[in-house]
Amino acid sequence: FFQVLAADLAAEKILPADISKAILVVLRRRLDALRARCESMVAIATEALRRGEYLLSKSSIDVDFFERHYFGDELTSHQKKLLLRSVFPVQLSLDEESSDLAIANLLRLIEKSHGRIPPTEAQAEHGNRGQFYAKRFLELGGAKKLSPLLIPDSNVVGAVLTLYLIESGANISVGRTLSIDCMEPSTTEDHCSITGHKARADGKPIITELPNSSAAVRSMAWLK
Repeated sequence: FFQVLAADLAAEKILPADISKAILVVLRRRLDALRARCESMVAIATEALRRGEYLLSKSSIDVDFFERHYFGDELTSHQKKLLLRSVFPVQLSLDEESSDLAIANLLRLIEKSHGRIPPTEAQAEHGNRGQFYAKRFLELGGAKKLSPLLIPDSNVVGAVLTLYLIESGANISVGRTLSIDCMEPSTTEDHCSITGHKARADGKPIITELPNSSAAVRSMAWLK
C-alpha cells in the first residue's frame, strides 16, 4: 500500500506542500477511479439483466412438459434428441433468431427450476442435470456470458458493496453485515438511511445517511 502511495505521490506534479493534504489528494483520486470502475461494472450488469428480461419475454418453452419428458423415462434417446432440438434450436450455422430462442428457453428453464441460479455439473443434488446445463452453456456461448442475464455475479455484488464503503466511510466488517432490508427512507429529504452493524461493538448499529441520487444508494436499490 505504501509503495503504491509513494509512486502516486511521485507521479503527481502539483501537490499541496502539507504532506497530509498531499496524501488526501492522492487518496481521493484513487477513490474516484475505484468509484468509476464500480459504477461501470454495475451499469454493464444492469444492461445484461435488461437483455435477460427481454429474452425471457421471447421464450416458448413449456418447462413442466420439457422436464417431465426429457428427464423422464418415457421417450427414447432419439425422441429426447428431437425434443431437445425443438426447444434449443442449435445448428452448426446458428442464425441470431435461433440463438436468441435457444438462450431464451434456457434462461426460462433455469429461472423456473432453479431460482435463476444456474446449476453446475459439480452439484450432485441435480443429478445429471449439471451436465445438461454445462452442454447447453457450451453451445450458447458459455456460462460467463449467459449467467449475468439472470443474476449479478459476485464481482458485481462486490462493486455495489465497494460503492457503499466509499460513500459511507464504513469499514468492510460493517459492509458485510448489510441485510436485504438495510435501506429505509431517511427523515432527511431525498436521502436514504442505511444500517449496518459493528460486531466488535456488540452489534452496535452503524447508520449512514446518503443522498438518493448517490451511486451507492442507486446501485444498492437496484441489487435489492
